[in-house]
Amino acid sequence: MIVQRAKWFILLGMAMMIPLRGSAAVDFPDSTLRKIIVSIINNEFNRGDSLVRELIQQYPDRPWGYFYRGAILQAQMIDRNALRDTSAFWEAMNRCIRVVEAREQAGKATAMDLFFKGSAYYYMAFHHMKLGHWWQAYRNTRKGVHILEHAIQQDSSLWDAYLGIGAYKFWKSQKAGLLRFLLFIKNEKEKGLDMVRHAVQRGHLVPELARDQLVYMLMDDGQAEEAWQLAQKNLQLFPHSRFFLWTYAKASFKARKWKEAFRAYQDLWEYIHHNANQKRNLGHVLIRLARCACELGKVAAARNYFSIFEKEVGRLAPYMGISSEEWQALQQQSCLMGHTAR
Repeated sequence: MIVQRAKWFILLGMAMMIPLRGSAAVDFPDSTLRKIIVSIINNEFNRGDSLVRELIQQYPDRPWGYFYRGAILQAQMIDRNALRDTSAFWEAMNRCIRVVEAREQAGKATAMDLFFKGSAYYYMAFHHMKLGHWWQAYRNTRKGVHILEHAIQQDSSLWDAYLGIGAYKFWKSQKAGLLRFLLFIKNEKEKGLDMVRHAVQRGHLVPELARDQLVYMLMDDGQAEEAWQLAQKNLQLFPHSRFFLWTYAKASFKARKWKEAFRAYQDLWEYIHHNANQKRNLGHVLIRLARCACELGKVAAARNYFSIFEKEVGRLAPYMGISSEEWQALQQQSCLMGHTAR
């Protein structure tokens, strides 16, 4: 569970870019990275990949191009629900790490270099987790955190690194449960929240990603209203981003903003309906559309979405992407009484 929320790090290279200070600012390709960031946010992967290839040619001995190459590959796979064990991803992230290690050996590595190295390990951790390689996922997560902590030891104002460290501290504390007491794991939930807030407010590379991550942290912590406001802000900044649309839909549902959630899930349903590779998301979207419609008094729409769900997904339990608690809550909706029992 510690690395589960690492999925949101597929957006790690996507946040708003502003000029860097000090030695890290030397020949840093702000303009090109900004274009890559916007391309990934807006799911324009081919455009982003073309820019990355140019970046690698221009800066073969710096980690940026290799990192964003791997980030684009992983983001594309996640967007298509087709994450797999592809050599191109591993090669890109390992090359990013090796480039930084060479700079470390030459005494040239900056705190920002370490940020990219630590982030590469995070991406690799998520990939291992999705492939069921739990031990490798844990090891890479810990490596990533250690490297990011070393980065802020060099430069305490490297707010970008606060995102990875803060998210790790939060989810470790939040999901450890009884183990936290048995193994004397410190409860660092509040510290984690605070660190991610710093990344939102002061980060150079990750404010949008940090805001997106904070949405999920706050939802898990029962602060649904603030989570919804943050998700809304990201979607307002990037209205065509499917990544941020998913977050906004989930945050709206969690905050019981039924009208907003209904509209967002309708947009997602339209996308899924025309993209066969999104079938794994079908059950989640249809069930939430049915629930929102019930809450809004749209009985005919609720029953229609549920009928499509029965036809397209089937009556397997638990359903794809649906918790047993959510399924039971839907069955108790008066507008579906009798309909769900068929």
